[in-house]
Amino acid sequence: MNKIAKKVPLKYFFYSMMLLLILPSVIMLLLLFSYSYYREKTHTQENIIQTQKDISDSFSSSLDWIENTITHACYDYNFLNFGNNSNTQVLERRTSDFLSSHKHNLMSNHEVIAMFLYNSKCDYFYPVYKYYTMSNLGEAMYGICTGLTELDEESVTFTRTINGHAYVIRAEIRRYGTLAVLLDPGRNVKLNSYNNVVTEKGSYSFVENIPSDAELLVQGEKVDSLDLYVQYIGTISQPFNTVQIVMLIVILSLVIINTWIFFSVTQYILNPLLRISRSIDSILEGNTDDRITSIRVFDDIAKIGDGINNMLDSIQRHEAETYSSRLDAVQAKLQFLQLQIRPHFYLNCLKNLNSLILLDRKEEAQTLLIALSDYIAHTFRDIKNYISIREELAMVQSYINLCNMLGQHVELELSLSGRCANMQCLPMTILIFVENSSKHAQVSDRLNVRISIDLLEDTSDSRDMLIIIRDDGGGYPEHVLHEFARTDPSRMSYRTTQIGMSNVLYRLWLVYREEAAVTIRNEDGCAIAEILIPAEPLPVKEEL
Repeated sequence: MNKIAKKVPLKYFFYSMMLLLILPSVIMLLLLFSYSYYREKTHTQENIIQTQKDISDSFSSSLDWIENTITHACYDYNFLNFGNNSNTQVLERRTSDFLSSHKHNLMSNHEVIAMFLYNSKCDYFYPVYKYYTMSNLGEAMYGICTGLTELDEESVTFTRTINGHAYVIRAEIRRYGTLAVLLDPGRNVKLNSYNNVVTEKGSYSFVENIPSDAELLVQGEKVDSLDLYVQYIGTISQPFNTVQIVMLIVILSLVIINTWIFFSVTQYILNPLLRISRSIDSILEGNTDDRITSIRVFDDIAKIGDGINNMLDSIQRHEAETYSSRLDAVQAKLQFLQLQIRPHFYLNCLKNLNSLILLDRKEEAQTLLIALSDYIAHTFRDIKNYISIREELAMVQSYINLCNMLGQHVELELSLSGRCANMQCLPMTILIFVENSSKHAQVSDRLNVRISIDLLEDTSDSRDMLIIIRDDGGGYPEHVLHEFARTDPSRMSYRTTQIGMSNVLYRLWLVYREEAAVTIRNEDGCAIAEILIPAEPLPVKEEL
């Protein structure tokens, strides 16, 4: 568990734990509710099926009674004479006598709505209706009775749909006489009793054929061998009972309470901890200026944020003090490096100045003195300030003038783009290499020095400036090239030769670090020095 917690972010771990606490209880209640609802629905369906069976059994009992009663009535003397006689007047008298003996008994059954006597010999048809409104059934029953005479059976029971309503017909056939009883299953006592109870939810009815497209239909119980079924059409699922309603309220309450707890814990505990975590990530990436915003929740969490902010303040104060100390040390190193250049050039200038004074060449001495003053002012300027490329090249020109006054023949050629003139550089970055060219040239008659400066275009926001110093003085000695290639720009070395170039390399590393690079090489008898530094315009306030 500890290993898993170390790998999973706090947010996901928190969400997982909350879900593990909330989901099981909610799922359990939902399962109980679903089971209760299912059991209620199943119980309702079982009740419907049982009710269908009760109705079917009730009608079957009535039908058995009707069949027995009709069979017994057909052995009556009056009915036998009715079936064996073809005289209409005799038939009417026998019909009256038969009905006076059996009508009341047959019509007392709730399902019996009519009875019919038919003599096929003289086509005599006599209907008896329980209600006058049923007389419209006579024509249909006449056709049925005429058809029964063609049967070979004495007793038949069958269903017939008349005017869209299912009826059951029980008939006894004797020679020429037929007794038929018409039963309406819809008048069954139990059927009407159940329908009075469940009227709002659904209803039961007898049908001859079950419709196949009824969605809320429970297939009914078949009545004996007849094509008659008891069907139920209505809603099988019952409204929620009291227990289910209480469970729904508990589930909704639990969801609402858990949601409130989840958002409360997220807002007052998780979010502050995530803010602290994001700030720590930013701090680990080096952004020590980042601070945790005020956390106005629990005191324990607020103390963590305040403690981290106080710790960062202390670290920044310590870094500022350390940086100031290191800056002073670096400044001292830069000044030492600038003063480390051998003074023999200045001694030569002073000796030549003394000679010009002794020879009473005052104007030349004055020119040399002014040029030397400008040169010294440039070399001993405050190392902390940058100067423009224009100023650096002006000092190079002053140095060339001094060299020519001291008897050397040095020509300077400049090539730079207009945008380079105002770019900043460290003092003496170019001058040191020009001095090195004049002091160590292998030719004595004339020296040509060419300086080219260009900006290197880059697709990124930063650009570099490439400075190339080329002279035709014979090139660098091989040992100088090897020694310079092995020089570590990050380490100060105390040297007695090539001090200037090493000092430039070290000063550039102190200021620009890996963004600056210096290389020297020989090409066709020429000494070439290449300096690569970031191209940054000199601020206006420093030019003033």
